[in-house]
Amino acid sequence: MASILVVCTANVCRSPYAEALLTDYAARAGRSGVKIQSAGTHAANGQSLCRGASALLRKGGVESGASKEHRSRKLELGLVRRAELILVASLEHRSEIAYLDAAARRRTFTLREAAAYLGELASRGRHAGGVPVGDASLFQIVEAMNCLRGTVAIPEGSPMALPALLSRGGPSAQRRLDIADGHLQGPLHHKAALNQVRQAVGKIHLGLSALGGY
Repeated sequence: MASILVVCTANVCRSPYAEALLTDYAARAGRSGVKIQSAGTHAANGQSLCRGASALLRKGGVESGASKEHRSRKLELGLVRRAELILVASLEHRSEIAYLDAAARRRTFTLREAAAYLGELASRGRHAGGVPVGDASLFQIVEAMNCLRGTVAIPEGSPMALPALLSRGGPSAQRRLDIADGHLQGPLHHKAALNQVRQAVGKIHLGLSALGGY
């Protein structure tokens, strides 16, 4: 069974929201061969999904067990090692995962990176850099994604998502890979961040489905 892990900081907002969306997309597509989990690098165990994420899931018609029964948990080495694909909200999380397990670097991507790389692979036709489109394993796909690092442009997110991302010259190239934490920063910033998660997850699902990864 394929295993996907989504990681943010507290595991009450961005990562469980992405987990619930991916779980719902997979269920609707009849993709039963995938296990999707989430965790937080600085999570306090046992916290429920935040109200903002819950409200957006209900508005989108997502009532999965992943959202209703969610309880936050701290990221542990075992979760990292068992995951074939690790999706993170920001480069900070990617670095923390690499600190836990250096070998996990090859299969760890920000949500925005994963969306761009999977879109690129899915667009290449029958064979995407050696990956048989429509009949690939998640392992093959992740290896191909890793080979695309630095070769595919990552679209910028909405500049109004969080003012903290803005500098005098605009968001840095590094920060464009992040989905910043809108939790506790007001409803507008919170909703903007979650919308960025939803957009990235939608593209990730389409890419994985096209390639046959789950």
